Amino acid sequence: EGEEEGEIVVAEHVMCSQRTWKIVTISKCLLLVALAVSMSLLLISAKSGMPTPPTDELSMEPSSSPSYDSRPTLEILQSRGHVRCGFDNAAIESKERLRLDLCRAVAAVIFGDPESFVGVLVTGSTRFEKLNDRAVDLLLYGDTHTIEREVNERSTGAGFTFSSPYYYDGMAYFGDESFVKCAEEGKRFDEC
Repeated sequence: EGEEEGEIVVAEHVMCSQRTWKIVTISKCLLLVALAVSMSLLLISAKSGMPTPPTDELSMEPSSSPSYDSRPTLEILQSRGHVRCGFDNAAIESKERLRLDLCRAVAAVIFGDPESFVGVLVTGSTRFEKLNDRAVDLLLYGDTHTIEREVNERSTGAGFTFSSPYYYDGMAYFGDESFVKCAEEGKRFDEC
């Protein structure tokens, strides 16, 4: 009578990793998160810290010009003694009168000598870059004066000051019809 019937349990061999798999998995996840956070902080501090030392390797990143002169262009010209006029190849080869005469006129006004200029060859793709880098002082290329080029010319990202037009080879206005009519008629006030 004192014996009760019970369940018989068979003991199985259980490895340590089978008993603690949840703790090990959570620990590994926490370790990976801590590693990711520390790597992020390290990268952020490296970027905001000291600049990278210069190397001899070629780079696609632009560098600032070491010879940039912040003085006004007129002051630079007067100290140099001549004006650098940017021409296209046709103006230089054919001695095109209008552009050369304009450059001579500017040189005569600044220096009193119409021959105090140097012609610099520019192309359609390099003209604004050379002007922006001050490789030329005056660009005589026959460019179209646009608001976009005054504010933010595409190839350089800089804005340029244009003279009053000295040559018209065509003019067009685009936009709202009433404003186009006002522009064509030269009206600036009243209904415009």
